[in-house]
Amino acid sequence: MVAIYASIPYIREAIDVLDISTSCPLFTIADFGASHGLNSMRAMKMIIEYLREAKMVDDEQQQILVVHNDLPILMIGHLSSKFFPRTPHTTGRCFYCQYPVYGNLESTNFISERSLLYKCAQAVLSPEQLLNFTFSVYQRSYAECVDRDLFARCSIELIRADIVRIESPQYADFENGQVKHDEFARPIAKTIRSWSQSVLRQALEINGKPSTTDDIIMAQFWTIYEKKVKEWPQEFNTCVCLMFLTLKKANAMEIKYQ
Repeated sequence: MVAIYASIPYIREAIDVLDISTSCPLFTIADFGASHGLNSMRAMKMIIEYLREAKMVDDEQQQILVVHNDLPILMIGHLSSKFFPRTPHTTGRCFYCQYPVYGNLESTNFISERSLLYKCAQAVLSPEQLLNFTFSVYQRSYAECVDRDLFARCSIELIRADIVRIESPQYADFENGQVKHDEFARPIAKTIRSWSQSVLRQALEINGKPSTTDDIIMAQFWTIYEKKVKEWPQEFNTCVCLMFLTLKKANAMEIKYQ
């Protein structure tokens, strides 16, 4: 959620320079790669609220279409009902994971986080299953995010490009004594589980049909993971660097955060 709140000034700035006519009957907002959907839902809600605040849309004349796209296993449809009153229509497509990592500290955090996942997997998976417990990762460079030649070829104007460093608020609360080990470890495990559970399930099912024991094994995995977080909380004194881009093409505005 810290990353979502960090995006607020970029969302507002993008909307402020948005060219839009209230005579257009449909306004579309899309997130291609919405993951489990929770962060995406909150971001979409903030965008809609600011559009209305800035009087960029007319509720009586226009409809707002919100598109979330990612793997169907991530239960985007279930989460969307908590944020939007109308019945959502969700679709799933495969995406490879992209983690923009800048600098040695971020790289160290990135490696240690996944190292703990692998150690827990060793405790519950067979050697063959372990070979399939892998994450497709692509570390995007700044030059790839801000490709001025590509922008020029596609007639895209770069409005703003910033790298924002975000420290872990959970670890700060733990270090200051505001939360105990249990209160610190549980949300950390829940966050990691939100994006890695599907990979664990795939490793269990890779050589056969889903088994009734799969859920038991996954429960054991996350019990071990949460225990390890309690034992090594210093490993989660992490930070992340996010690349915020505000791009404009013709009369349309895209807000991208990765």
